[in-house]
Amino acid sequence: MNFDYSEKVQELQKKLSQFMNEYVYPNEKLFHEQIDKTDPFSKIPPIMDELKEEAKQHGLWNLFLPECEFGAGLTNLEYAPLCEIMGRSAIAPEVFNCAAPGTGNCTRTAWTGKNSSMYENNWGSKRALEKLCKRIQSRAV
Repeated sequence: MNFDYSEKVQELQKKLSQFMNEYVYPNEKLFHEQIDKTDPFSKIPPIMDELKEEAKQHGLWNLFLPECEFGAGLTNLEYAPLCEIMGRSAIAPEVFNCAAPGTGNCTRTAWTGKNSSMYENNWGSKRALEKLCKRIQSRAV
């Protein structure tokens, strides 16, 4: 059995590592400074929103969503090495919208919501699903 990472995973590992080095690690201190100045349970530090937008622009958003138009379409085996990289920073999972418990809620909505009238009426677009996932994660703090 071949356990080498696919080209897709290797490319994502490289892209994710570069993003971590360029954006996440240098802003960890700023994130904690902003948290210390505000109530961490009522307001997201501005740097987190900036980092999330960068992650989206770099195609590193919702990496956890398998077989879905809203994510990277990775299997658990493909996603695991990316989690290893994200796990090197306490803030990284949130930056990439890959933090629990929101990931489970977003996955369930992506899989089951499409087949229901609720999805058709309320979450029928990628933007709407992203809003839902962001709302779920902001309440989970």
